[in-house]
Amino acid sequence: MDFILIEDHNLVRQGVSKIIEEKSDFSCSGTFASIEDAKKFLADYCRTPDYQSLICIVDINLGGMSDDEDGLSLIRFIKEKYTRLSCICYSMFKGAGIVEQAVAAGAVAYVSKNADLEVLQQAMEKASKGDGSFFMEESLTSDYVIYTNLYHSLTKRERELTGLFFQHKSDEEIAQSMGITVRAVCNYMTRILSKLGVVSKKELMTKFGDMSGGGYKCIVDIYSRLASLMKKFTRNRLTFSHYKKSLLVYYLKNGKPKKLLHYCFFNGFLLNTGRPAALHRRKE
Repeated sequence: MDFILIEDHNLVRQGVSKIIEEKSDFSCSGTFASIEDAKKFLADYCRTPDYQSLICIVDINLGGMSDDEDGLSLIRFIKEKYTRLSCICYSMFKGAGIVEQAVAAGAVAYVSKNADLEVLQQAMEKASKGDGSFFMEESLTSDYVIYTNLYHSLTKRERELTGLFFQHKSDEEIAQSMGITVRAVCNYMTRILSKLGVVSKKELMTKFGDMSGGGYKCIVDIYSRLASLMKKFTRNRLTFSHYKKSLLVYYLKNGKPKKLLHYCFFNGFLLNTGRPAALHRRKE
């Protein structure tokens, strides 16, 4: 069965697709760095009524033509327009709140990038059977069960606000998206915190949101695993020096996760291409 990978980080996109092809019977029909490129491919792939089934592996943190586009919106688009395609969420985010959003969007599986690639292959094998069941890596199950039990106590609007919060939207952005005032957002959030059994936004994000508080370890694990597997596919000498690791720590503590990953994989400093002077000078 064929698959495509929509992932905006070059190292992950190249490494994962090649490793899956090498270690399984799945064949890669294409990899895409943006939502727009993926949609163009799918429009062509599904142009005839008898198009073949396809697995779409989708990252969540994808930028599109508008701020409202991300991996979850792409999954919803695919689910509504191309019913024979199956979507797997493959994301750095490990929080139960993010997993719940993927389920609601129509994904058939959720695998974090911190998991072994064998887990992703298991998800793909499950998706290829098309039995309608949802696959989730075992390490996420416990928190997801706890969260969903609490999540059902939220109203529809509270769920909408919670989803926007887990996407790192500010109070102002949430207010604009929901068509309410910032004060109303604060009132909603107070009720949400109470219902979910947490005392602050920080605790809510740490407990149920992205990376589950393990962002630095997650990044290091992803890089180390892919670096070792990518040696056979590239001439670059992949190293993970103390200096580079220190930069990761700095941007994790002082920057947003999405910006951190952008720096890591787009500026090339993980590939031993020299001192990232422009990156190092920037103070945040």
